[in-house]
Amino acid sequence: MAAIGRKPVGEFLDGGSYLKHKLETHVLAIEERHIRAEQATTKEVVQDAEKRDEPVKEDAVKTLMDEFSLSKGEATKALRAASGNVDDAIRQIIEA
Repeated sequence: MAAIGRKPVGEFLDGGSYLKHKLETHVLAIEERHIRAEQATTKEVVQDAEKRDEPVKEDAVKTLMDEFSLSKGEATKALRAASGNVDDAIRQIIEA
């Protein structure tokens, strides 16, 4: 683009701020939809795990309770959501 004086030729006089605002608005809306979809998926997984009522190891529950100051119910819920895998449960607790 060639510049005439201080304004480049081929640019909007408002510097493209209107387009920038519209783009930001749409990008944020798309991100919000992605976040809501991820949260819904996570809730479904947790609800499915709670419905299954899978047995979890008591020592794993105690470990989570001690390390993360969780109640027994919270620790059990985290383990069930992670299918009894302590490492996955810890990741979920940290990411939450």
